[in-house]
Amino acid sequence: MYAAPRFAPDGRRVAVNVTEKGKPDVWIYDLDRDSMMRLTSAPGLNVSPVWTPDGKRIVFGSPSSGMFWMRADGAGEAQRLTEKGDLQIPGSFSPDGKRLAFVDRASGTGYDIWTLPSNSEMVTILGQASPNPSFEQ
Repeated sequence: MYAAPRFAPDGRRVAVNVTEKGKPDVWIYDLDRDSMMRLTSAPGLNVSPVWTPDGKRIVFGSPSSGMFWMRADGAGEAQRLTEKGDLQIPGSFSPDGKRLAFVDRASGTGYDIWTLPSNSEMVTILGQASPNPSFEQ
């Protein structure tokens, strides 16, 4: 089953959720080569891929674990962007790549829109903040 397809900024690749045996992971489809590469394979659910504006990394959510990002070429391990949350779904980056908007259900108030800035150690929501690690590109 395929879900949440997202074009890379260069338009040559598509990040997509592929669910096999009930477990979704992020895969990269290369349009030029007509080939698929599995990006995530860690335990847990890996959903809602979002490309960074430079196309070098992909952010994804992992329900009950937070958000992570990985190099889009598959090198290296996933790096944590946020601490554990009930459900964090990445949405999009600001055009300059310095802020990631996402939805978080962990607050107990339903689904809230948060942003994760790259130049501080805070996740903000409508003027409120809670400590979390920052990210750098």
